[in-house]
Amino acid sequence: MMTCPESRLAIDALVDGEIEREEEVLLRSHLAGCPACGRELEERRLLSETLGRAFERTRDEASPLPGERERLAERMAALPRRRAALAGRLAAAAMIVVAVGIAATAATAGRPSSEQVAVARKIREQATREAQLGRLEEEVAAELAALRAERPRESSAAMAVDAAISSIERRLAPVPPPAPAVPGTSVAISVDVNGAAVEFVQRADGTVRLAVPGRTVEAASVSELTARYADLCRRFSVEGSEGKVKVGDSAAAIDLPGRFRLHALTGTWAEDAQWEWCRDWMKRRVPEAAEMERRMKEAQERYRRAAADFALPAVSVDLERILKDVKSLTGQELRKAAERAEDRVRSLEPRVQELRDLRGRARGVRVFAETVRD
Repeated sequence: MMTCPESRLAIDALVDGEIEREEEVLLRSHLAGCPACGRELEERRLLSETLGRAFERTRDEASPLPGERERLAERMAALPRRRAALAGRLAAAAMIVVAVGIAATAATAGRPSSEQVAVARKIREQATREAQLGRLEEEVAAELAALRAERPRESSAAMAVDAAISSIERRLAPVPPPAPAVPGTSVAISVDVNGAAVEFVQRADGTVRLAVPGRTVEAASVSELTARYADLCRRFSVEGSEGKVKVGDSAAAIDLPGRFRLHALTGTWAEDAQWEWCRDWMKRRVPEAAEMERRMKEAQERYRRAAADFALPAVSVDLERILKDVKSLTGQELRKAAERAEDRVRSLEPRVQELRDLRGRARGVRVFAETVRD
């Protein structure tokens, strides 16, 4: 069953067209028995439609109220003759009042309030993040296309690049596909750590199980295990990456091709495997040790520079167009629009950061591919 707070989050996703099928089924079931959330959905839809028009239309300028002059003329004609002069003076004064009112209305309509400006800026920030998200996805896809075109011919180097591409593609997908079921075990360690029996297993499909006294945890990868259960891993000295793990004083690792395969399956990446392979590759081609180290450091520095480009794509969103629509909102609608924009920006930030990281990783791997190309 879905609660009302959960329903409000799901309503945003439904209005934005981003809701998953299973979540929509739960939301529809909740709405069928909750009038309050039903009203919330209608309000969100109306608000979304109003804000959507900010990019498609402009508001008409303020103009005199229709029929005002005609109504005044009709009143004058109905008065006795002896009051005509007085009525004329009163009508003239009334027209002056109307004109001043219209001018004041027009001036007010042309100057948005500070609250309206603040809300418009929040909406612009949301639109900017959404546009940057789309641009980042395009940039990552372009980097991957270039990486495929520059793929090394040497089989083991190609395996490393293919693993990097596969891991990036898995994370690029909005919902990563499940890893294929692969039977068997890749790494297994059973060891005593500070008097406690610890058992670590990474299966052939990349998933991980860590068993300690009184607790057993599972994770999709070593990277996820060390991030999600950081305190537990520190307590029992568990560290490493896919296919290469240390628990306490015991370590275990599989060969580089196997590690690359696990990275591809889990959508993770570790530079140590990449550079370990690169060092072995250079040893076979650069016999002089000092020269080999110089080339390694140079390649790693170029990799770091390429991967460290975290600049967000430049996009432009017209604040004035948003303001023209925001000025039509009531105070309650303004508050809801601000909350919705803030929530949306917060929800987008992790994905924006992830795509920046993936773009940097793809650029770094291109440097690696260039380094080991025959």
